[in-house]
Amino acid sequence: MKQIFTIHLNQLRFHAFHGLYEAEKLLGNEFEVSVDVKYEAEPGIQTTINNTIDYVTLYQKVKEHMERPGDLLETVAQELAEEILKEFSIARYIRVRINKLTLPVAGIEGSAGVTYELHKNK
Repeated sequence: MKQIFTIHLNQLRFHAFHGLYEAEKLLGNEFEVSVDVKYEAEPGIQTTINNTIDYVTLYQKVKEHMERPGDLLETVAQELAEEILKEFSIARYIRVRINKLTLPVAGIEGSAGVTYELHKNK
């Protein structure tokens, strides 16, 4: 019987310098990142971190990636998903959601974001 788990990191907050506009590159912005990583586990009860995805290591990947500026959120999400896939070979599905919490356009309230999904073929 297949055992499918999903590790979730939800609403992680970062101050980062992603964006096309010069002010975003200089001042930065607040971002919220959520990541889901689905994997198929070995049969039986999971009793060791070696057979799963360590959310501490996953968080470090997200943090390191958010510290590297990028122009488009789409690019940031895609590159992050690829890095996660390289780090965790057991990963089968990754969803990255990035929200920019303050928009650089006068008069617009709310946030903007992107969701990227990556499915690994067996």
